[in-house]
Amino acid sequence: RNFVMGLVFIFIIGLTLFSGLALLPPLLQKLMGYPVIETGLVMAPRGVGMMMAMMVVGRMMSRHDPRALVGVGLLLTAGSLWMMAGFDIVMDSTPIIVSGLIQGFGLGFVFVPLSTLTFATVAPQYRADATSMFSLVRNIGSGVGISIVTTVLTRMTSVNHAELAAS
Repeated sequence: RNFVMGLVFIFIIGLTLFSGLALLPPLLQKLMGYPVIETGLVMAPRGVGMMMAMMVVGRMMSRHDPRALVGVGLLLTAGSLWMMAGFDIVMDSTPIIVSGLIQGFGLGFVFVPLSTLTFATVAPQYRADATSMFSLVRNIGSGVGISIVTTVLTRMTSVNHAELAAS
């Protein structure tokens, strides 16, 4: 039961959280004029935040309920998404860096306890297979989410071009 719920959660996380990341490089490069290297540097704090959180949450797991840690991670990630909703093409890189750091920290707080809870009831001889299933479901969720977001972006771009042409 824990394994199935863990797969559902990781699918939703892949679907919702990673899909928005697919839109960030085109925003930075095409609309804000950042070169490729600078785009990578501006997005790097997300990975730094995740790495820091994974080190911290690994030590907190023995003292705190993993479900509470997942909740904290989801709240941090939701806060970063709320910050991202205010992105504008005339801003500097500071909001992108700050929201990326917070989102990475939140994702670190989600992944470690969620993985622990998911695999807690899996028999040791099945853990390798369960791990590959966990990664596959996360990647499928990410792929579906990125496809949806890209489709919506393409469709809305066409709508905007049609409205501009009509004016």
